[in-house]
Order: sequence, then C-alpha cells, then structure tokens
Amino acid sequence: MGIKVLEIPREALFLAGKIYLQYRKNKGKKTSPKKTSPKKISPKKTSPKKTSPLPDFFIGAHALISNFQLITRDNGKFSSYFPSLKQRDNSR
Repeated sequence: MGIKVLEIPREALFLAGKIYLQYRKNKGKKTSPKKTSPKKISPKKTSPKKTSPLPDFFIGAHALISNFQLITRDNGKFSSYFPSLKQRDNSR
C-alpha cells in the first residue's frame, strides 16, 4: 500500500470553511448544518463546549469533493456535517 500526498482542491477548502462555520454556530453539537437557524451569533458566543479542529473539516471536505471513502473512528461528526460522504467505521 503506497501513500500519496494530494493537494486539497480549492472547492474542498471553501466547503470545509463553510461547514466549520456551521459547526461553530452549533456550538459543537452533532447536528446537520442545514437545521441551524440563520441568526447571527456574536464572536463571544461561538465558543463551543466541544471543539473539533478545523483540519477534521478539511479532511471530510477533501474526501467528499474527491469522492474518496473516509476511514474514521468518529462517524457521528462526519455523518452530521458530510451526510453524503462514504465512510468506513474503524472503531474496532
């Protein structure tokens, strides 16, 4: 098995930022970004109780845009924010 280092497509970078913003507005809760209210939240109120790093969203967006299957131990977050992403559970 070889390892390839791939550039992240610009489309994936944009998608990751957009979905991460929704994540922050949801305060880290695992819900679909489509279900959030469009209210503006001040920066002081955006600190989530549980924080997921932005690179997780880069990975999810890159996999989705490139039509890759993602192997993860956190299916919940990726299912919530990337519902059409192909995933394989590796929690065993």
